[in-house]
Amino acid sequence: MELTNDQTQKYLILLIQLILINIILCNTVFAEENKDIYILFEIGGSYSQEIDGNFKNDIDESIAFGTGIGYRFNNKIRSDIICSYRPYFNDPYSAALKGDIKIFTLIGNIYWDIFEFGRLKPYIGSGIGMSYNKTDAVYSENGTYSELGIIIDGESKTNFSYQLIAGSYVTITTKINMNICYRYLDAGDLEYGTEGQLMGKLFHFFEDKPKGDVKLNEIFIGLSYFF
Repeated sequence: MELTNDQTQKYLILLIQLILINIILCNTVFAEENKDIYILFEIGGSYSQEIDGNFKNDIDESIAFGTGIGYRFNNKIRSDIICSYRPYFNDPYSAALKGDIKIFTLIGNIYWDIFEFGRLKPYIGSGIGMSYNKTDAVYSENGTYSELGIIIDGESKTNFSYQLIAGSYVTITTKINMNICYRYLDAGDLEYGTEGQLMGKLFHFFEDKPKGDVKLNEIFIGLSYFF
């Protein structure tokens, strides 16, 4: 999906804010020099599985951004907190309708570094946290739905979420690691409103809010910086 200038500015501002939050935390909470503390920045792709619930379609895929702060307890165990944002999922209705879905997560993770092979260190991990799933209003720009002026209201929902992780990082310098990983994320429910518009007038489409459980397969690549 092509970004408008306004959208690009919003996402850049969001990323800058997340980076500044991590820098402030590192300089205030962890004032003493300690090479076991790290911050991370990552980018990747998030791919939807079939949604369990009221929908027949999945929500396709989205680019994903993440940043976080972590601590390495020893040469086997690490932990971090990661904020991730996925702005461009599609609605799970028919192809004639469209509306973006945005998924934000804040998850605490713990990892076990299995073994070390040269500069490579494979690991597995898991995490729990929260997700904020926001659905935009669904509408159509052409076809029958457009002629009828159908618009279905979006909703936002906060959920418990969890993920399973497998990956490996590569030691680049004593302070910088490159990481690539796979994550299976259960982001909880997304939902739509019961009302909207039909031919320019308020219309009640559903008795209950349509909803479905979102499960994602994700690939991330990123850099970690140790203080």
